[in-house]
Amino acid sequence: MFFKIPTLVYFEDNCVINHQNELCQYGKKALIVMGKSSARKNGSFADVLKALDNNSIAYEIFDEVEQNPSLESIEKAYLANKDKGIDFVIGIGGGSSLDSAKAIAVMLKYHFNDTQLLFEKPACNDSLAVVAVATTCGTGSEVTAASVLTDNVNKRKASMSYRIY
Repeated sequence: MFFKIPTLVYFEDNCVINHQNELCQYGKKALIVMGKSSARKNGSFADVLKALDNNSIAYEIFDEVEQNPSLESIEKAYLANKDKGIDFVIGIGGGSSLDSAKAIAVMLKYHFNDTQLLFEKPACNDSLAVVAVATTCGTGSEVTAASVLTDNVNKRKASMSYRIY
């Protein structure tokens, strides 16, 4: 049996600071995607800000990810940041934040005007670079290509068709 997971995974104390050069290699401006409070409380947000500041990387923050992220929140993050020159996306948190970061990275790459396009078969499996700072154990979103989103209009939860690692 063979598994191909084209993802680098680091697990250690001070991980973000220790690997800040790698974190900041994706461009000059990042979008940080996270929930309202846990990334601030557990220190991971502060670590990411320190790494970005140390490397003179500008950033925007979207901290409104809810559990079971909705297409509405993905669209809100996209619309707020589509014209800000974002080069890469950093998701901080659990599966909801990381799945949101993947979907937003696709939207920012292709400038979709409709979030339903996330569920259509893609022309390619590409997005802006996504850095996942996982703060929970369980979903594995940091190493899978899936991004599970809630479609309130059609009353379903589904993974977007894009496969983003």
